[in-house]
Amino acid sequence: MSGSKQRLFSLFVFFLSIIFLKNTPLFAAAQVRNLSITPACYTAGQIITVSFEANATNAYQGIMADIVFSDNSIPEYTDDCVLSDAGTNNPPVTTGNNGLYLLNQGGDISVWHKESFPVTVPSGYAGTKYVIVNAAENYMQLWSWGSHIEASTYIVIVPCDNPASVTYTPTYTYTATPTVTKTITQTSTRTFSATQTLTCTNTITSTPTITISETATSTVSITLTQTPTPTLTITLTSTITFTATISETITQTGTPTNTPITYGIAKVRNLTVSGGCYTAGQSMTVSFEVHADILNTYSKFGIFGDILFSNDNVADYNDDCVLEDSGAQDPPDIDGHSGRLIAVQ
Repeated sequence: MSGSKQRLFSLFVFFLSIIFLKNTPLFAAAQVRNLSITPACYTAGQIITVSFEANATNAYQGIMADIVFSDNSIPEYTDDCVLSDAGTNNPPVTTGNNGLYLLNQGGDISVWHKESFPVTVPSGYAGTKYVIVNAAENYMQLWSWGSHIEASTYIVIVPCDNPASVTYTPTYTYTATPTVTKTITQTSTRTFSATQTLTCTNTITSTPTITISETATSTVSITLTQTPTPTLTITLTSTITFTATISETITQTGTPTNTPITYGIAKVRNLTVSGGCYTAGQSMTVSFEVHADILNTYSKFGIFGDILFSNDNVADYNDDCVLEDSGAQDPPDIDGHSGRLIAVQ
């Protein structure tokens, strides 16, 4: 090949490379977050709604995803795939699958697209399961010979009749014991009464007068003098009257008795962060171990947790929460939140 033809061919290949690179994302990467399940527990054979948000980091790229049920958080081609390129699968596909085309990202890569799919929980399910959503740009594959998954998130679910899925509210029984206290108050009243007795004593004085005349006739005259003597006697009588007042006071003594609930003590350890350092806006993997000490009779118990970023080592409701009950948060939630069911002890 002559020198001019060789230069022309090289230039042609160079232009082809420019065209190819212009239309092919150099760093294709789908993202998925905020995975949630309605209801929060499952019943085998019933329909639940799986909701999540998806995004493509390159403009005008297609977003592909699938939904699988698994016994762990690692997606494998043998997992029970309930949503694939064929749509919803009942019974699930367990031999590998391609992802379902969701939509095109469009020109704004900051937009997150909300998706919801009703899927059927495989029959015969029992115990703790993981619902996993896998995503990728333009194509997504999960096969025995390999996979193409750029983002994955999961949520732990338990049967609706499992104690870990039930919110327990203590029931208080109030038993009232009445106590009667009697108080006797005695009041005495003294009453005086006066009795007057008037006694009159008459004293009669006899004064005889004898007159003797010359004719030897005597005249006897008796003068009676009555002298009354009144006597006033006053008798005072004291009467004491006793009045008894009985007061009853009833005191209710309450004894609250609560119905015991299932509870335990959760423990966390061996927290690690991949890389050991961070770059703002980039993804990192947070790993840790959890354990629950069961304090009464149930054999299974849910463990809930969250992940926060903070300026200190004290957890506050307004810290940057990046994992909560509704899944991974980007941007973080700073208004308070509930923990996510991570595992069942």
